[in-house]
Amino acid sequence: MDENDSRQRHPPAEAEEPADALPNFEAQQAFGRVIEQLRAEPAAEPAADFTLRVMAGISEVQSEMTDAATAARQLKKRTASLLRYLTETPSLSDIALCFLLAGFFYFLLGVIFFLGIQNLEPLPETAGWLRLQPQVAMLTAGVLGTLGLLLLLVAGGFALRLARLGTIAYIGFSVFNGIWISLENTGPFTPIGLLCFTAAPVLLGLFLAASLQRYHRRAAAG
Repeated sequence: MDENDSRQRHPPAEAEEPADALPNFEAQQAFGRVIEQLRAEPAAEPAADFTLRVMAGISEVQSEMTDAATAARQLKKRTASLLRYLTETPSLSDIALCFLLAGFFYFLLGVIFFLGIQNLEPLPETAGWLRLQPQVAMLTAGVLGTLGLLLLLVAGGFALRLARLGTIAYIGFSVFNGIWISLENTGPFTPIGLLCFTAAPVLLGLFLAASLQRYHRRAAAG
């Protein structure tokens, strides 16, 4: 009896459903009205030339991709050719051509120096070595060109020895030339420009010397 009376006095509480579990009919109605409004809106018609512009854009992108692929292939071929030339033993005519091209480059450099110094402000008297750079470039052009002709026409041991000695002298003189200009400290060169002005001929001389050395090794082995 006591247990039944207790159940009647305190009935079990029913579980309350959370408020957020109830469907939000107002939100659904609002979304429904928005959807109906969107459906009622007239469909936007694309421009008459929309398709043409899209296709033109695609064609332009394809053209750019084709050009990039072509440039990449050309760069790969040139890089492979350069690496092959640097690793393979060059012929004597190739070395002679390098000397002739280097001489022609110095000839153009001498002309540029001559015209450039004429347009500079009056240089101080202490810049005598800088004034001689056109003549130095022309003299270097003559020496390198002569060595190239000897290698091309004589093609003997004497021409090879003379070319090697001339290349060593060219490298040493290039270093001396850059140091002397820096000591004058009166030219228009910045430190970076002077470094490039000195390093470029040294690298060219090392390239010529390495080509001669590879040819000499092949000739000695053969």
